[in-house]
Amino acid sequence: MPADLNVIPLVRGEVTKRPFMMMIDNHPDAYPQSGLNRASVVFEALAEYGITRFMAVFPGELTADDRPLGPVRSARLYFVQWAMGFGAY
Repeated sequence: MPADLNVIPLVRGEVTKRPFMMMIDNHPDAYPQSGLNRASVVFEALAEYGITRFMAVFPGELTADDRPLGPVRSARLYFVQWAMGFGAY
């Protein structure tokens, strides 16, 4: 059975895990970002003053192998609304 966010087969017990979202800075001073390649879905949207941020949606829970992620930034209301569409926290 494929996962909800990607086509990687699910492992028994993972069906009940909720995805989580993380805001990642996209300002040139914040490069390089870490962990975007492990996200199932990545949105880029304007935060303010012409600066964009990424909302990365990850399946399941974080493990020690998933770190580092970031640089982490605060969310905007529209990002939270998008995350709710995935049932993410």
